[in-house]
Amino acid sequence: ELSQMLSDILAGGGYKAVRVSRAQDAIAKLQLQLFSAIVLDMHLEKGSSGEEVIRALKSSKKEMNHLTPILVTSGLLDADLVKRIGLDVAGVLVKPFT
Repeated sequence: ELSQMLSDILAGGGYKAVRVSRAQDAIAKLQLQLFSAIVLDMHLEKGSSGEEVIRALKSSKKEMNHLTPILVTSGLLDADLVKRIGLDVAGVLVKPFT
């Protein structure tokens, strides 16, 4: 699984990684803990999406992680997606990547 692989790589570099699979869980974690960076897939489990997480983070300047850089991963890089999230993310990694 990609999220496990990324967590292992980050842990190997001395970072602590927190993994969640649903937008609701990500939003809940982001309200409780300050993060240095967020790696977010656009397609999460049970029909939820990374866009939900981005909207929740950026909707309020009171959110503790509203300035945390977000790196998005996606299997598809379409123009509409870039227009919708472009200014809210630090970058996009198109899958597959090695």
